[in-house]
Amino acid sequence: MTASGDILGGHVNALYLGGLSALDQTTVDVFSGVYINTYIETYGATTLNIYGGRMPDNYLWAKDTSEVNLYVTSYLYQPGAGQYGDGVITGTWGDNSPFEIILFDPGTFEHINIVPIPEPASILCLVAVGDCNCRATGSVSSPGSPAASPR
Repeated sequence: MTASGDILGGHVNALYLGGLSALDQTTVDVFSGVYINTYIETYGATTLNIYGGRMPDNYLWAKDTSEVNLYVTSYLYQPGAGQYGDGVITGTWGDNSPFEIILFDPGTFEHINIVPIPEPASILCLVAVGDCNCRATGSVSSPGSPAASPR
């Protein structure tokens, strides 16, 4: 069985995600309008994508084959920190709001993927450099094809 859902806003007391068997696949996206009060627990074949939200005084516990993707502009992992001694991740979400996630189990960090979101200024810089490069050569080429010659 496969299930997916988005949490776009509101107050969530606890988020407990997982299927009844390892074959059950659950994907949940959490966005910046969400307030999660106590804990997040994932197990089975769960994928949890966190793009933002407020999570004060809570913990994250990931096990089995679950994975948690954190979409951030910056982060710091502090192994051994936190009230359980299993680590803390602090940083900034893509909407520039800060976060702190307390890890519950020493193996939880192995289930976490940090997905960097470039800052808007970085994206603009890359676009500007690409535009200047095209103007300097007078051509645009796609990968694997020869560049067009200027006329």
